Amino acid sequence: MKKYLRSLSIIINRNKYFTLFLLTILIIATGCDRGRNASAGKKEKGKIVAEVKGTYLYESDLIQLINKPISKEDSVQMVKDFIDQWIKEQLVFQKAMNNLSNEEKDKEKELQEYYKNLIIYEYENKLVRQKLDTTVSQEEIEQFYENNRSQFVLKKCMLQAIFLKVSKLAPDLDKVRKWYQSNKSEDIDLLHQYCIGNAALFNIDETKWYYYDELTSIMPIANYDCESLRKNQAIELSDSLNYYFISIHEVKPKGTFMPIDFARDLIENTILHQRKTELLKKTREGIYEEGIRKKHFKIYE
Repeated sequence: MKKYLRSLSIIINRNKYFTLFLLTILIIATGCDRGRNASAGKKEKGKIVAEVKGTYLYESDLIQLINKPISKEDSVQMVKDFIDQWIKEQLVFQKAMNNLSNEEKDKEKELQEYYKNLIIYEYENKLVRQKLDTTVSQEEIEQFYENNRSQFVLKKCMLQAIFLKVSKLAPDLDKVRKWYQSNKSEDIDLLHQYCIGNAALFNIDETKWYYYDELTSIMPIANYDCESLRKNQAIELSDSLNYYFISIHEVKPKGTFMPIDFARDLIENTILHQRKTELLKKTREGIYEEGIRKKHFKIYE
């Protein structure tokens, strides 16, 4: 193997885009070479890289998997790791083959079923890519939301808030105290610029919704009851190193309805899933009806 890796190093040096995509299927595929004539394999696949009891791994099995930029050293190591893994898998496979009965090794039905399902899956995915309308209008989102409001009852409190964490040594803290409580767009812009250079973390998008426990995981407001917070409430907290500024813009208590903007992605995905299900259902029904018309099947009594 060392000799092979040295020769492989030369190949890699000539081609800086050498890499491997380690496919499990390769291990399965190469396992099928066991019954092949070794000399025929050499002619078809080139140099043999490794062999386990008559099963061969060829240089072409590695070269054909090159697809991404990677350094020479990393490529050589990846090849070595792959060969080692292939050998281990083959040893386990052959041990299993020697210790299972013919009945236990007979997987023909499972393979046929898997192949059938895989082909159907690929075909239906192709149909979906070709025929599914993926545009969801605002009107459709609003209609779905109104028709299914019971699905959007909040189990946890939500809120919109501007917040930031800054060091106690940060400059212009008095300006920050003014900006974060302001409703003026120019003040919010100034706060945004300030945060980029000074804040350890921040959110200046007042339209973004958070579950309360999400916010408490990054800002020290766990002692506040979410549902007691009010619109436009300003909170300033501190520890030994930092100040925390939070400006509450909206609160949605537990038991109220989820904001439609927050539910948008969920609604879009649900609508698209329904369309996909309906498309595939109609496709299967159409194929069955075509089979009846063209007498593609028979049922024997």
